[in-house]
This record gives sequence, C-alpha cells and structure tokens, in this order.
Amino acid sequence: MPFMLLKASLRMPVVALALLLAAPAALAQEVQNVSLTAVVTPGAKPLPDALFTVTKLGAADAARVEAKSVEGAAVVKLAAGRYRVVARYGHSRAEKEIQVGGGPASHEVNLNAGSVVMRLIQHVGGPVLRQNVAWRILTFGRDAQGQRQLIASSGEAQPKFTLPEGFYVAQATMGTRKVRHTIEVDSGMSYKYTVILQ
Repeated sequence: MPFMLLKASLRMPVVALALLLAAPAALAQEVQNVSLTAVVTPGAKPLPDALFTVTKLGAADAARVEAKSVEGAAVVKLAAGRYRVVARYGHSRAEKEIQVGGGPASHEVNLNAGSVVMRLIQHVGGPVLRQNVAWRILTFGRDAQGQRQLIASSGEAQPKFTLPEGFYVAQATMGTRKVRHTIEVDSGMSYKYTVILQ
C-alpha cells in the first residue's frame, strides 16, 4: 500500500507539468494573422493608408486594435472570436463584423465612397483661383433646426475629398464672397467640379 501511494504522488506533478506545457501551445494556435483591406466599391483596388479599428464583440473590457494599411492591406494578430472592424479613409467610414478562427483570414470593407476635386473660377473660361480660397462640404439634407451639417473643410485652393456616396453642398469662400453648389459623389468614381464665383 505505501508503494502504491508513492507511485500516485509521483504521477501528479508529471500530469500538471504536461498541462502547463500544453497551455501556451493552445493559446498560440488561437491567434492568427488577419488581413484587412478597404475599397471604395466592390472590385476596386485596395486603398493605401486606410485606417482600421478592431474591437472584439461580447467582451466588456475588450481592447481596441488599430492598424494602417501598407500597400493596400493591414495585418493584425487576433485570437479566435467575433470582431467589429471599422475602416476609415478620407471622410468616409464603414464597419463590418468578422469571424476569426474557422473562417477566412482576409476581410474586405466596402466604404461605398467616391472622390471629388473642387476648383473655383471667377468667370466662365477663367483660370482656376489658387489663393485665399476655403472650402466646406455640407450635408445636402437639413437637420431638425433647418441647418446643414459640416462634413469636411479645407484651406487648399483645389482640395480632394473622399466621401460616402450621395449628394452634398460644396461652399467656396474667397474674402467676403461666397458661393454654394450641389455636388454628387458616386461610389468608385472620381469627379472634378469647377464652381463659378458669382
């Protein structure tokens, strides 16, 4: 009987040691590289310098992972689970829920956005004004108080804005003179708008 007790007591540390060695290996298997890309429309080329924020769902104290695409893709290390991915580029934003583990390791977020370049002239056929010009992009619709909301602004004479698809009001200011023009943004398209300062 004493021999049997000694034999059992010697086996217990061996089992515990085996569990300790197996735990890190199991944890390592749960983490994988996940590739994230953002596009302005399905089938378009992945955007460079897109920003991603990844948050695990269902976790009260979930930490956020932030990444920036390099050559069109951002790679993050994530444990198995479900996540919300928020992609930002220019003034466009979109989000998507993804599953890590047992699914694809690459995920694409569609921003459904387009770009516009704004230019200002004083009269038809005149040169583009390149100094003392400021631009504001406003919502086409008005809020409950009858006001349009500011979406983007720039002090450049010919700024480029990347915006979600839809209609907007572009406002140009030069000194005390101001003009507004309705513009349309189409997903995956790039337009140049020339506004006459009247």
